[in-house]
Amino acid sequence: MNQFKHTLYIYLVLSLLIVLSMTAEGRQKDNGLNRKALADLIVKESVRQGLEPALALAVAKVESDFTPDALSKAGARGVMQIMPQTAKNLYDIAPYRLYDPVTNIRAGTQFLRHLLNIYDGRIEIALSHYNGGSRVRGKNGQLSIIPATKGYVKKVLKYRQQYRHHPRIIALANGASLNREHHHDETLPMLGRSVKSRVEQLQALRLHNLTRNGKKTVEKGTQSHSKMLIVKSWESVYPNSSR
Repeated sequence: MNQFKHTLYIYLVLSLLIVLSMTAEGRQKDNGLNRKALADLIVKESVRQGLEPALALAVAKVESDFTPDALSKAGARGVMQIMPQTAKNLYDIAPYRLYDPVTNIRAGTQFLRHLLNIYDGRIEIALSHYNGGSRVRGKNGQLSIIPATKGYVKKVLKYRQQYRHHPRIIALANGASLNREHHHDETLPMLGRSVKSRVEQLQALRLHNLTRNGKKTVEKGTQSHSKMLIVKSWESVYPNSSR
């Protein structure tokens, strides 16, 4: 009787191991297919955002290993590991939508592009901020990599070099670049735009109107000011609009 139980126990254990092995193998195949599709999406979205595809792919690799339902201890979500607060404040995206790969990748690539713009293209600083927050800027205004993110930055740059020379990624990026002009702009609206950006838009619109109106007035002989004087009078309303 004891021998029978022992044999049965061994049989059940072996059966369980076989099932687990087959499940793991199936998951690996599924993840491989998903990873390929996600990589394609990241490349295309990066081109749309004017971002280097290899850099975005490297971030996705280090952040989540291309896992759409990834959730960090800090609360970052999805492929690009976006924090809910960042998604809400900048793009008005609800937390649950960060598990949608398209939404997550679009927000992540746009946020990375945004950080590169802020830090004048300094990749190491942008990556440090992406992973560790705005502490890259010290009290004295100097920029530096957050110590806790140095390993992260190093890993991303390593994978970036690998992806930059991958034939398939190069082909995808070139193809996406050729098709870019045929697609409408799907950039997420950024709620946190600077005041300077808004002032520049208002100035451009007002300049157009004033220049047009100025032409009509001069033609009628009722206005002697030149276009430059009109423009200067408008720009004086915003004495602090420049950096």
